[in-house]
Amino acid sequence: NRRLFFKSAGNQVLSQFFNKNKAVGFVSRHQGTSQNNDFYQVGTLKTNSGDFRVTFFIRKENGEIYLKRLRIELSETDF
Repeated sequence: NRRLFFKSAGNQVLSQFFNKNKAVGFVSRHQGTSQNNDFYQVGTLKTNSGDFRVTFFIRKENGEIYLKRLRIELSETDF
């Protein structure tokens, strides 16, 4: 189920997610630089209600850091 959000709506969705799923840890599995020169990281977010696979892309422009993409999905143990 893929949905795109603007910043304000995205903040609200993330707030709701973390209210339901209290974070207890994060384990980085892989990181690097994409072809578009964005930093990315893939890992496992451990919460009180289970594990989630997290992938995010960050871009740096004009000295500012932007979250370009964030994906949170139920974790499958075969990373």
